[in-house]
Amino acid sequence: MSKSDIHKKITIAFLLYLLVFNISYSQTDRLDRSFENINYYNLLFYNEICQNYPQGKIKLPGIYPLPNYDLKTNLLSFQTEFTLKYPNAKTQIIFESGFSDQGMILVNDQFIDQNIIKGNEGYSHTIPNDVLKEGANKITLLIIFHSPIWNFEGDIYIENGLEKIYLNGLWDHTIHKNLENNFQRKPTQGLDLLSFIDVDLSRYTLNQYVDIDWSKTDLPISIESLYDDKYLNGLFCFRKTIPLDSIPEEGFVLSIGNGIDDYDRFYVNGFLIGSTDCFSCKRNYRIPKEFLRKENTFTFFVVDKDGPGGILSPILLKSNNNSTDISDQWSYRKLLELQMLVTLKNNIDNKSFFTKSDFKFYDLVGNELSFKSLLVKDDKSNAIIILVLIVILLFIIVLFLFYRFNKKNQLPIKETIIEESIPKFIFIRADRANHKILIDDILSVEGKKDYVKLQLDSKSYLVRKNLKTFLMDLPSSKFARISKSVAVNLEKISKIEKNIVYLNSEDYHLISKNYVNDINDLLI
Repeated sequence: MSKSDIHKKITIAFLLYLLVFNISYSQTDRLDRSFENINYYNLLFYNEICQNYPQGKIKLPGIYPLPNYDLKTNLLSFQTEFTLKYPNAKTQIIFESGFSDQGMILVNDQFIDQNIIKGNEGYSHTIPNDVLKEGANKITLLIIFHSPIWNFEGDIYIENGLEKIYLNGLWDHTIHKNLENNFQRKPTQGLDLLSFIDVDLSRYTLNQYVDIDWSKTDLPISIESLYDDKYLNGLFCFRKTIPLDSIPEEGFVLSIGNGIDDYDRFYVNGFLIGSTDCFSCKRNYRIPKEFLRKENTFTFFVVDKDGPGGILSPILLKSNNNSTDISDQWSYRKLLELQMLVTLKNNIDNKSFFTKSDFKFYDLVGNELSFKSLLVKDDKSNAIIILVLIVILLFIIVLFLFYRFNKKNQLPIKETIIEESIPKFIFIRADRANHKILIDDILSVEGKKDYVKLQLDSKSYLVRKNLKTFLMDLPSSKFARISKSVAVNLEKISKIEKNIVYLNSEDYHLISKNYVNDINDLLI
């Protein structure tokens, strides 16, 4: 072996090529993803079928190996109290090094962050003032572990500029049983596709979604046979209406003996019930009775990452007394196509992976692939398609430039008219009362189906209006949409980094691609 071979470094990376189909949707079809997280954690930890086993005290931070570790999911909660003198101050909770594997936080039995905390990179979040109280406060960590070690590293503390309270020490520790099979992680490639793609899947889970034009199939079935393509991988949706004789008095277990290859999420009537990343694991998803109706919509999102994939055995719906086969006539649709590659680079000079060098591409079976063939098929029809797309793109660019030119010329007139008639306040109906809200106090407005969340500096209100109607009551010169579901007060923006808007309150929101240019134009 030559010296250069000895120093050769092989770098492996996953490259995704995603072709998105049928992902346009209306705002009324969309569910709030953040509420989905809270609902899911409530199911796993607080449902009445969940059995709790107190384990006494445990010291945090700390590192604790799991005995007899076999990749099973563990649902754990940790709880302690802290005393606060200044609950009205801006108060943050901080984990200097985070914890494994993922979790959510409650203060005084209320979730303080609607996002799931993942990984060990550290965490900080502002606790809403209406959650805190003077004196004793309770904090609860709901943790999902599927690693060989319970890992809490670094200090845990509360601070608000007036006081700093360390939470290091003994916490009450509880193990939660009965629903751990509703969340399993034994991944083959370690890739949770649905965790990082920007596709809203919630509309497919709703009872009112119309899938009459979808194809139908009986199960079990492989993805490759559905589309007659042995190389096909991607994201697929399966839906079925499940009628019951009456509203059930007990829950069910949905069972798939041979599992799903590779990864799935399972929804009942729009609610996330289970998620498994394991091509060889049985699916035994418990469905509590409160999620069921007389007529139910069951939805699976199936991700086939590589090789053969699909639903591998009949689907059974089990109760204490009987078992029903519900495998026939599921509607299905392809939502994304996915190709996973292994990239090898000769990195003799210890330079970055992304510096100029020779690359080779392989599929996961080991077949070498041409980089050009990954980007464009060798098909003459592509030239025509590309030419049409270029013409359309040029036409759009001309229209955009024309619109922007006119908009800039008319801007002084619009500003003069608007400034003369800007209201200073509005009245809203919330919490069974009418509230006078100063326009300048509003940070953001977030659409949540039939409601909007009105966020102020110190508190928030839920108002029964859709976002479009509510924004008609606000001055358009001060508020601008940054996505289909969020509008912000332009005067409250502190900075913009890439596609993230930060407000003076340190809250932040993502700017959707369709709104980036509009926001930039307003801030020029």
